[in-house]
Amino acid sequence: MRQKNYNSMSSAGKSLALRAKRLFAKDYPDVAISINSREGWIIVDGKKAVNLSQASGRPLSMEDVIDKMKQAYLGHSVQENTMKLTKRQLKKIIKEEKKSLLTESAYVHDIFKDAAVALEMRDGDKLARLSGQMDGLLMPDRERNAYVLALDAMTEAAYELASYEEEDGY
Repeated sequence: MRQKNYNSMSSAGKSLALRAKRLFAKDYPDVAISINSREGWIIVDGKKAVNLSQASGRPLSMEDVIDKMKQAYLGHSVQENTMKLTKRQLKKIIKEEKKSLLTESAYVHDIFKDAAVALEMRDGDKLARLSGQMDGLLMPDRERNAYVLALDAMTEAAYELASYEEEDGY
């Protein structure tokens, strides 16, 4: 008995490939479609379109298979969304993200420091601008919304204080 290749198609994968080939051929009769069961690929117009090997690691629905065949026929790359990273690259990305998060944290501190000065000066417009800046930061929604809500409250307080001072003639 001959040993199966690791990348070969299972019998279920072969059956799925044959059904996909028939369905795809109905919509695109002029396209050359072949099945390479030894390596586990459906080939559309000479381009590897769908990996159905046992090593691919994930089952595909019929719609997914036909969609990938259409993408290959239209010239889209099969490995379009995959990217391999080394440990060194991953560590570098994590280090950069940590640095940006710490920088953002310092930026939040600066915003609230400026907000305290603006509230003291009764500058509601500056507080509104600071609230807009806070709303644009990349942080969890709950945390960002709490900061924005606090700045909006400070803005209202600044406008109220300014109106009281105008009424009293300060």
